[in-house]
Amino acid sequence: MKTVNRLIGFTLALTILISSCFSVPAFAAEPAGGNGSKKGLSGISITGLAEPVVGTAFDTVATVTTSQGITWDIPVMWIDAAGNIAKVPETGKKYMPSMIFYIPKDCYIEGMDASGKFSVSFPAFISATYDLSKIVYIYDSSTGIVYIMFSPEVLGRAPSIYPGWDSGNNSSDSEKTVKKESTPQVFVPSQVRIHCDNMAIEILGPEVLSWLVDVIKNRLEPQAVNLLRNSFPCFAESTAGKELGTQIGLYLYYNSGTIDNTPTVPGALALVMGGYSTDMKYRYVLAVDVTTLVKQDSTTGKWYFDESSKSTLSNTIVHEMMHAFMDDYNRYGMCGESSFPNWFIEGTASSVENIYQFRSYMLQSLSDENERGSFDDNLLRYTGNVLYTQESIRSAYMDDTLEDDYIYDLSNCNSSNNTASAYVAGYLACVYLSKLAAEDIGLTVNNADGSININAIRSGMSSILSRLHGTGDGFYTLDDIVSNISGNRYTDTADFEAKFIKGESEDENGDTVYDDSLAFITDYLNYLESQSRPGDNSMLANGSILRQDQQYSNPLDWNLEATSELYKIIDSSCMTLSTADDNIAYNTGGTSVAAKAGAVSGVSAAAKAGQSNGGSTAADTASQETAEGTGTEDPATVTGETDGISDTSNTGTASDQAASTTDGATTDATAAAATTTTDATAAAATTTTDATAAAATTTTDAAATTATDAAATTATDAAATTATAGTTTTAATDAAAATTATTDAAAATTTTATTAATATTAATTTTASTTTTAATATTAATTTTTTDAAATPASSV
Repeated sequence: MKTVNRLIGFTLALTILISSCFSVPAFAAEPAGGNGSKKGLSGISITGLAEPVVGTAFDTVATVTTSQGITWDIPVMWIDAAGNIAKVPETGKKYMPSMIFYIPKDCYIEGMDASGKFSVSFPAFISATYDLSKIVYIYDSSTGIVYIMFSPEVLGRAPSIYPGWDSGNNSSDSEKTVKKESTPQVFVPSQVRIHCDNMAIEILGPEVLSWLVDVIKNRLEPQAVNLLRNSFPCFAESTAGKELGTQIGLYLYYNSGTIDNTPTVPGALALVMGGYSTDMKYRYVLAVDVTTLVKQDSTTGKWYFDESSKSTLSNTIVHEMMHAFMDDYNRYGMCGESSFPNWFIEGTASSVENIYQFRSYMLQSLSDENERGSFDDNLLRYTGNVLYTQESIRSAYMDDTLEDDYIYDLSNCNSSNNTASAYVAGYLACVYLSKLAAEDIGLTVNNADGSININAIRSGMSSILSRLHGTGDGFYTLDDIVSNISGNRYTDTADFEAKFIKGESEDENGDTVYDDSLAFITDYLNYLESQSRPGDNSMLANGSILRQDQQYSNPLDWNLEATSELYKIIDSSCMTLSTADDNIAYNTGGTSVAAKAGAVSGVSAAAKAGQSNGGSTAADTASQETAEGTGTEDPATVTGETDGISDTSNTGTASDQAASTTDGATTDATAAAATTTTDATAAAATTTTDATAAAATTTTDAAATTATDAAATTATDAAATTATAGTTTTAATDAAAATTATTDAAAATTTTATTAATATTAATTTTASTTTTAATATTAATTTTTTDAAATPASSV
């Protein structure tokens, strides 16, 4: 009896643990009494649960039907005799199901007693196999869930499972014999069973999936993680502590799938889905839709990997893992009450992929119509070099008559047709802010010869993320940073959104003066065109800020096995617990000053449970996904948030050669000197960031700040006065307080000074998001979420 009780307790513990991973948009059943105006449901039946077959993964979703015509799905787990959760039945072993029972909102089960027990019908194979009198109903009043389990005693009487399992149903002996002979068992490797959806296994078979799991798990994903860690000093500096996660799940599916009872994003090649579960723990998973990555041999019927998809998948994974980094490193901004705008979330991730190749049809539509040449319908780009002008960029950016995914204005980034706004304009906006941040720490971005210092831009982005990551009273909001790095030209994030590209004013002569961002974006896009090779030897610049080199298409080496100490893929297809310190992760800067005090002091468990991460402005969802990719329309709607990405296929004819890991020399002679300009008193003044002081210090014109001149302010000398008096950050911080950051993954080092406040206890995590590639680098459209395109979650190219 002790063994039976122990097994029941262990089974329940496992059930509750797994149930915390589910994000179900429904409320649970309630015992009789206090139902008010809720609708009563009767005639409850469990249907749609497949009978177990050896070598085929257990069916983990059942459908509840009622006499009222209301149906919904519930998760099912299978437990072996040792009390362990099983995924695939093995020959000669015994298993029993456990169900986590929910009902729709505003409904209740008629006849349910106070213990949660109610009348329910089960599939024939369950009724014939198990003793229904041994069902255990456990009602959890704290979660409103009814756990339906069988007493372990039933395992003693249940038959062991064999191929063509005789469950005692009503099929005849002859039917059973035919079933055994007509269903040959195919060996499915354990890694495929663990990481792949049943539909994908059934359609594609285990061979191509086994190869894909191995490539993603042991080559591409760890390379992408290491590339990002080495490219951004802020990430590298956080590796030693508990500020970044060490594990993540991996899930491969075909066309559509379900992760912890949450549907994947339609049209996304890949995505990082994450969020807080009911136990207040943050979890995430990398999911990949293999639909557009494989082709079927018309003769043999076998599926094989489409080699033209290599660059697309590589870039999509890099995009998605950037979301994962930010889910831990900048979590409050990803899922807090004052979360980042979607253009910032997707723009940062798009900046590390080859967006100029994958979304060239969008970017090149910003160019001068008279300087584009002919359009290639197969490549979805212009055949010759294009010319960008301030007039052409501003005109297309402000054109709100464009349809679908060609609306660029940042203010459109949260609408359903947000591809151009969130990904393309978001990318350009993040590059421009990174340019301002780079100049703020003394780096030169626009070189005298007209070239652009890409490495300096990457250093600027690292500086922005690092300032957002600071803890205690030392972190900065995005509002703070936008104001400070622009010399208060933009008062906050909303002001930047309103002025980016389309802003204008009049000078003293009454002439129109356009926002400075327009001139830089024009120079930047023309530089990318100058690095492109049109014509027969076609190669577009990649647009990634990870390397100075712009002439490669594939950032990862498909032949190189790799390991990573961060975000290592474990044996799980579920959303996996983040190992980052949640207290550090959530106490980071969001968008606005108003929420700063709440971020520092922490948020309630109830508030945290309601957050969605990665690109959602709605603070009421428990899971988040952003998707990007390449292909046809793929509006992605995710649990209360919209991250639609419609991406028609866009490909270049660039070869898939592995890119060189060396970057061009990047640092400017003035870079190091710029980080040591202010004196100790200036650094001290930059730490005034509690909620009330920040409000005053971030609005930085001389008259409104805490001090108006050198004598009254934090102080300083000529070099320090570049930072507006009284602001929360300075153009260059004290050498003692500044943290140095090596900028380039390969070699070039630049020192980026973060403020004294941010250098103290910085730690954050990034929320789940997705990447999809807009199109392959060769000829096939792709989708990603960390996506979209013909086959892509939420934001990959």
